[in-house]
Amino acid sequence: MKRLSWLVAVGLGAALLALPAPAQDKETINQALERGVRYLKSQQLENGTWAHTYNGATSLCALTLLECGVPADDPAVQKAAKAVRKDMVGGTHVYSISLAILFLDRLGEPGDVALIEALTTRLLEAQTAYGGWNYATPPVGEAEVRRLTTATASGAGTERRKPGETEKREVKDLAPEIQDQLKRLPARRAAFAAQEIRAGDNSNTQFAILALWVARRHGLPVDQALLETEARFRRSQNRADGGWGYMVSMGEGFGPGMGPLVGGDGPNPQGAKPDGLVAGSLPLGNRGIGSNGPMTCAGLLGLGLAYGAWNETTLRTDPKAGGSTRPGPAGGGGAPKDPDKDVNVKLGLRALGACVGNPGGEVPTIGNNSRVGRAYYFLWSLERVAVAFDLDTIGNKDWYGWGCEILLANQDGSGGWTNGEYSEGCCDSAFAMLFLKRVNLLGDLTRSLKGKIKDPGKRILAAGDVGGAALKKDAASAATAKAAKAMPPLPQPETPAGRLVSQLLDGSGARQDDALAKLRDGKGAAYTDALAAAIHRLNGPIKKKAREALAERLSGLKAITLGDKMEDEDLEVRRAAALACAMKEDTTNVGKMIDLLQDPESTVVRASHAALKELTKQDFGPGEDPTPAETAKAVAAWKAWWQKNGKK
Repeated sequence: MKRLSWLVAVGLGAALLALPAPAQDKETINQALERGVRYLKSQQLENGTWAHTYNGATSLCALTLLECGVPADDPAVQKAAKAVRKDMVGGTHVYSISLAILFLDRLGEPGDVALIEALTTRLLEAQTAYGGWNYATPPVGEAEVRRLTTATASGAGTERRKPGETEKREVKDLAPEIQDQLKRLPARRAAFAAQEIRAGDNSNTQFAILALWVARRHGLPVDQALLETEARFRRSQNRADGGWGYMVSMGEGFGPGMGPLVGGDGPNPQGAKPDGLVAGSLPLGNRGIGSNGPMTCAGLLGLGLAYGAWNETTLRTDPKAGGSTRPGPAGGGGAPKDPDKDVNVKLGLRALGACVGNPGGEVPTIGNNSRVGRAYYFLWSLERVAVAFDLDTIGNKDWYGWGCEILLANQDGSGGWTNGEYSEGCCDSAFAMLFLKRVNLLGDLTRSLKGKIKDPGKRILAAGDVGGAALKKDAASAATAKAAKAMPPLPQPETPAGRLVSQLLDGSGARQDDALAKLRDGKGAAYTDALAAAIHRLNGPIKKKAREALAERLSGLKAITLGDKMEDEDLEVRRAAALACAMKEDTTNVGKMIDLLQDPESTVVRASHAALKELTKQDFGPGEDPTPAETAKAVAAWKAWWQKNGKK
């Protein structure tokens, strides 16, 4: 009988055999992402879009596919890119423009630079006198539409940049038409502002500044716009809680020409102090407009981007300069500033920490079979700030572990997240996947801020402590409940198999190994069921050993019984049955193993694929992260080969 050592050689490795704790379970997260990718692809229309009122959903979904490992030349990505280019030559929707810039920059095709330049200029024209953005940019002239239609007509190039990498460009390197538009920017912006007198909302604003930061890499002059946004957020931070709301009040002390307030090493303009922050969910703020999690993320992002722009420009132009007490316009003089001394940043992080792990605060309906509202939008906002600021904890809490529990609990059978308010166009699914993947759209900002911003209440988490004792107590997550419900029941503790399982789950070292050996070798189906049930509750190296033990145990069964095990409800039993066939060098059940390539659980698919390769010395796929079409093609190829060669 073969042992399991061959598994590593055929490519399963530790990812298949080991499973960490549920909240931080890398394999489970990867499975969720794989299902999410398949779901997004299944929802794409023939014209390359995802069905939504605005094209921004298409950019968001395509960006998500790229960040989740789908190649840039994948048909789904290329169809989306074609649709985005066509729609955006005359686009005026701020969300869609911003997301198109993020997507096209990530795609990295040189032919899209002209469109990125034009879209960025539109955003600059649409910034309000209050430093924010509303939903629309000025209309696009016919000549500009014709120019961009011609520029994008050739489609994609074959040479692509790596994510986040661009050649060093300046304004003089931009297209002549863009340089001309930038010269006329003050007048064009003033004319638009006269028609659009609203201050702008912080949701549109955070998408716009994300896009401006990315466009900055292409040589667009966006620093002044980022500094105006910084001023907006410093002026409108809520006194009572340190957070930000969706809108700002255009009251006293807040208006055109207000200029940035002193932050940095100076006093907080509202006079609030971190120690006086209200705990729990965020109440109404000093301007009568309630703070909330996503908009608090927007405010922190606005402050962080201003620091990034200031420090990068200062280091590039005069690394020995000094004198300023806050971020300022590029070229304004002053040494690099320390954002960790910024009271506004500390207040914002304290406010955001109140939302994390707070089932009665920002996301009260997550995980209790109610609608989850805007929680997915919040989680992606939270993730963007955390990775940009390089924070492992916020408010002493493991924001990622908490968010993973929420998202894994709410992914439905289709592979998507469809119970939120932004499920149209698969937006919620994209938000969830970007969080799980820990995507960093602002890697250059992270490098600039790395180690400079600390969680105001940070402490070292104890081993096994997800977000601290308070979080573990308060966030009795639905993910844990859901996972427990899906697990097969353990045997009664007074039975022989039950006693061994208790020893396996509660013991350590030699005691666990002894229990595992007895479960592997015990006589009767009760030991098989007990071992399979225990695997679901293990993690780390002992889980790997238990999986190996189950496969070895099943390898002693007759071929007809193994065939039945491949249809078991428990994924661990199905998976082990496929591996057992390879260990026995028995091809009787190859047909059923081929069928397992379409199993809904990726671990079963990988095990079946590895076992088939070992038994037949052939490989017809599927590869990593297959689409349904790729899986169907692989299954057909395996069946055709087996029909021809199986009885030889």
